[in-house]
Amino acid sequence: MPTPSESDLQQKREELFAKAKNALRKHGLSSINGRVFDSSFDSLLNIHRKRTVLVVGLNGSDADKSIENERSVELDFKAPSVANLYAANWGMSILGNEFESTLQKRLKGIPSDVKELLFPDLEDVPLAVYTNAYLACSKDVSQLADLLGAARTVDISAASRQFFWEFTVPTVCPSLIVAYGNAEECPSAYRMLQDSINEDCVKKVGEATSFVYNKSAKAK
Repeated sequence: MPTPSESDLQQKREELFAKAKNALRKHGLSSINGRVFDSSFDSLLNIHRKRTVLVVGLNGSDADKSIENERSVELDFKAPSVANLYAANWGMSILGNEFESTLQKRLKGIPSDVKELLFPDLEDVPLAVYTNAYLACSKDVSQLADLLGAARTVDISAASRQFFWEFTVPTVCPSLIVAYGNAEECPSAYRMLQDSINEDCVKKVGEATSFVYNKSAKAK
């Protein structure tokens, strides 16, 4: 498939940005502090039509509390080749030297792990698109649980699920959906997906890292 011209690509970006804004606004998520994607905006377009893995993390961290969901997508749109997973540093800074966090390393390694475990005959490592299960930032899981349980005009948990299935999945068209984090008694990517798809779509990969859902998975 030929690579689109820059003007065509920009038009596709603008159309996708408009769709993302409309979907966030539809579900009342626009003004909630959080981050929607940790991958580049252009990865959502997948112009080279690579096999895609959709990696679902928990939520935005305390570092994202200064931006709202719609603003985070706007920033991605304005710098479409920049991925937060790679451009930002989620680790410690010691004497001016920043260190990559364990979480970053594990998330970056998922596409290679998926290729090795599930697609060993695939020539290239799959394209990975990184998103969050709950579109609200917090400093930890406990604070997130409080946010999800609080009485408010928007049910963040339900709205996040609806945005995921109505916008993210149709946009990305993933071969696999990987849930990073498998806790069942507290908020997790696994729990969010478990609440919305049939359990027979689940395949466990690793002890405490991720679950994989095949592309036949559909929202209940």
